[in-house]
This record gives sequence, C-alpha cells and structure tokens, in this order.
Amino acid sequence: MEENIFFDRVKRLSRVQKKSINQIERDLGYSRNSLNSYRNGRSPSAQRLLEVADYFGVSPYYLMGQKEDSGKNFVELFFKFLTVEQREELYFLYSNYQNNK
Repeated sequence: MEENIFFDRVKRLSRVQKKSINQIERDLGYSRNSLNSYRNGRSPSAQRLLEVADYFGVSPYYLMGQKEDSGKNFVELFFKFLTVEQREELYFLYSNYQNNK
C-alpha cells in the first residue's frame, strides 16, 4: 500500500530535525506509534494535524499535500536547527561562492 502523504511529509521533516518518529511522538505527548499509524492511508484528526504542523513550523495544507512546500518554511526550519557556528560557516561558504562566480 502506498504511504500517506501526511506520514511521508512528517517523515521528511523528522529527518531534517534529525529526530526519530518516536522522539517526535514523545515531544508531542502522543502514545508510541501513533504517528506510524498514518503510514497506510489513515488521515489525522484536525487537532492532530494542527499540532504536528505547529511542531514543525509548516502549514497544515503542506502536511496534507494540498500545497507544495514553497521552500521558505523548509529553509527556515533548516536554519532553526543549525548552531551559531554552523550558520556562520554557511554564510562564509556562501560569501566565497558569490565572490568566485
């Protein structure tokens, strides 16, 4: 059976945060395997959808596949989990790239 878009996007976002699905369930106060139950097509309740969207800082529409990621939320989410040193290094690398074009 094909994976649910909601679960697929939760899985993708969890990889960005370098967290397991089980860790996210603990962070949200959900029972174990509650997010895995969406793997095979079950849809989340409206409340759960909003909680998960808020947790990841994305739109509920994105989680349900009704809107593609504009890139902005994904980039903001990516930067949120970088250390100050990693941000500085990324800035340095980008500056060098721009200067060498």
